[in-house]
Amino acid sequence: MVMLIVNYDGVWEDVDFNPKTIFLLAVTPKDTLKTLSDKICDRFGLNCDAVDMKPVVSIDATHLTGSVKGVLLIASAKDGDSKIYPLAFGFAASECKGSWTWFLSELKKGIGSPQDLVIVSDRHRGIISAMNEVFPYAQHAFCVFHIAQKFRWSSKNRSFAREFFYNACYKHRRDECDIDLQQMAACNQRSALQALWMGILSDRRALLLE
Repeated sequence: MVMLIVNYDGVWEDVDFNPKTIFLLAVTPKDTLKTLSDKICDRFGLNCDAVDMKPVVSIDATHLTGSVKGVLLIASAKDGDSKIYPLAFGFAASECKGSWTWFLSELKKGIGSPQDLVIVSDRHRGIISAMNEVFPYAQHAFCVFHIAQKFRWSSKNRSFAREFFYNACYKHRRDECDIDLQQMAACNQRSALQALWMGILSDRRALLLE
């Protein structure tokens, strides 16, 4: 637990070094050092326009397996040179609607709600619900990597089906995208059924972004 204390103290040094950083820590008299990890959020108070950020934000969560359990929520974007720029991170007890609503609400205070904002995720149910509440007018896009991971590719024509899928993701015209998705379906029926279930083949409003 000593290392945790050192890490938390280091956050304040980061705040002093980056004056536009906003550090939020909500506590109650009953909080212990362990429960503090559920309530810490660090986000940069910079708009996308301020640092030439592309209005495309990727969000994701990963489970913590160390001495402190829970999930790490993150948000990142790319600058004008296509370099990854970390926007925010926070800790929560679990990945659910409540934690994503809290995280996205704090993120919104920093980046606002640009008219052309696109948020990319694996479309977790908690994220979808939180997006409808916090960013109702933002475009919600699929993450290509997560979609590919969820496909159960059969051994038959697997490489060809995967190639058609990735080709479809980089097409700028929907008719060309449809052709690749149809070829994927011809190569691998199982992946096509999963794509249909996920709404990729039927919902033409969905974006496919990496």
